Amino acid sequence: MDCRKAFLLYAMVYALACSASLRALEPDEAKIRISVKRVLSAGGDLPAGRWGFAAEITGTINKCNAALVRSGSRWALDLTEIVNSQAASGFYVMAAHQITDLESAAKANRAGYLWRDNAVNIYVADEITDAGGVCSFPPNAEVIAINSRSILGGSEGWLHEIGHYFNLIHPHEGDLVADTMADTPLPDPFDCGLHDQNFINFANGQGAPAGEINNVLHNIMSYHCDPQILTPLQLIRMHRALLDYRLKVRESLAADNPPAAEIRLPPEASGGVLAWQDGGVKIALDGSASTDGDGGAELTCKWSFLSGPAGGASFLTPAGGWERGCSGIGYGDDDDMTELADMRGRYLTVYMTRAFDLADLARVSALSLDVTYDDGFAAYLNGAEVARRNLPAGAGSNTPASAAVEEMREILDLSAFRGSLLKGRNRLSIEVHNADLNSSDLSLHAVLSAQIQGQGAMVLIPSRAVWFYQKGSQGGPPAGWRDPGFDPSASQAQVSFSRPGAYLFQLLVNDGLPPSSTDTAEVEIQVVEEGYIRGDANSNGEVDIADAVFTLLHLFLGSVQPRCEKAMDSNDSGEVDLSDAIDVLGFLFARGSPIPPPYPRCGDDPTQDDLSCAGFALCKN
Repeated sequence: MDCRKAFLLYAMVYALACSASLRALEPDEAKIRISVKRVLSAGGDLPAGRWGFAAEITGTINKCNAALVRSGSRWALDLTEIVNSQAASGFYVMAAHQITDLESAAKANRAGYLWRDNAVNIYVADEITDAGGVCSFPPNAEVIAINSRSILGGSEGWLHEIGHYFNLIHPHEGDLVADTMADTPLPDPFDCGLHDQNFINFANGQGAPAGEINNVLHNIMSYHCDPQILTPLQLIRMHRALLDYRLKVRESLAADNPPAAEIRLPPEASGGVLAWQDGGVKIALDGSASTDGDGGAELTCKWSFLSGPAGGASFLTPAGGWERGCSGIGYGDDDDMTELADMRGRYLTVYMTRAFDLADLARVSALSLDVTYDDGFAAYLNGAEVARRNLPAGAGSNTPASAAVEEMREILDLSAFRGSLLKGRNRLSIEVHNADLNSSDLSLHAVLSAQIQGQGAMVLIPSRAVWFYQKGSQGGPPAGWRDPGFDPSASQAQVSFSRPGAYLFQLLVNDGLPPSSTDTAEVEIQVVEEGYIRGDANSNGEVDIADAVFTLLHLFLGSVQPRCEKAMDSNDSGEVDLSDAIDVLGFLFARGSPIPPPYPRCGDDPTQDDLSCAGFALCKN
């Protein structure tokens, strides 16, 4: 098995997963500040080895960034400074166990040690007697020391220690993530060539596929001869550590543009006026013109009814869309971008769906799904089942996975299902199930790729992409959730009106990205009958004391003007005068004469007069 050639394919897949970005600002994008301090001797000498030279330090940070790109990461290391500290001369020569002493001394004398709270602090010693480098793990410790005399170099050495800083451990110590298998113990005395061969022999004896072998043999966190990459779940673990423990070392990025909510009404409700019909009326509120602010429309919607006649309006479709989050989705193990903190003990299942576009079906020669899962899952392409692992057929939201397993990674050949692909919009949907309600973890991370004739590999759904998801605590997903035309965003809402009136609706859109992830829009819809309501002088849909006051203000102060004089003529005398206000008060409080029609519903004037009715707000004229 030529593992090193096979590695090139995997590195290309990781890089493609990075380049297939869907929006201007990616949720896992980060720029990490790096502050390098060369430790001077008591006599003021620079470290004597390779890392005493600023050009070497700059070069290795550049190599680190190249390795991150090659791994599919959206991180960049920003070398903010290379400075010299003579106050730290007590650590010009040090042992690995003195890393805690170095950090304590640096924090006690921040000025002398040039300590920065907002950067990764890396101290270059002349010699670390028993290590090429040493790093403190989160959550509390936060310093790196590099041995200037060590052969530890290039992207491997420095990025290896930065990996520790962001909570990565060695493959030979278990790795804690599922897309690197366990490494063999380090040979003593150490020889990287012997370490390579020992691991290859072991992995081949286990029948491990090339991908799993390469994830260790070429891993920056291993001690093999040619480490070059970090794996997708290692990148997720680093990002979780950044968010949970190391956020202060991240530079502020250009703020995500906030989304913009927009509501469109159908032609029958043009201008916000909808004609009432006996038996009720229905319309569709459309929020699909809303945008995420960064050139896309990937957001979720929530519709709400703010005001109007009680019980007069109801939603016929879900008023809220599915939640959105970056893959992997799950909890436990710190290897999920979207943490379901409420899942354990409450629900077994999560449903995920993601749309993608494909222009030329004829050139698709192969299709593959790279999936890491714990415990069981089923995947569907445009409604057709394409994969199932550790999950019985016909599983519902309360069906456990067939068995509890540790996280497993498989690269599944879906080429046999190319016939399920569609030109244009497609949809991959996945349901993931836990084996037990009180399981310590659950995870699903998926990458969908295609081979395109004449073009090579194309990532259709990249690593750490944003998916829509619904928790099993809400029951099973709606019918059609796996179909290409399914709308998990609830961008359209069907509304039924059971009585006339003025109704105010709100649309809240959420793109899931801070700092400004939401926006709202409102629309008023007046469901109106023909004509007007007599006695309703202020045209608000009700006859009350405010109408008598409105009439008096009009007659004696001229401070208000009626939209409909006919409605102000409460006694149908053909004139608007003081008696109209008196008759309304008598009707309301003294059992006076009833108000003539049209009352209490909208209608036409049964008698002819010269009064006008230019517009009654709740009735269509």
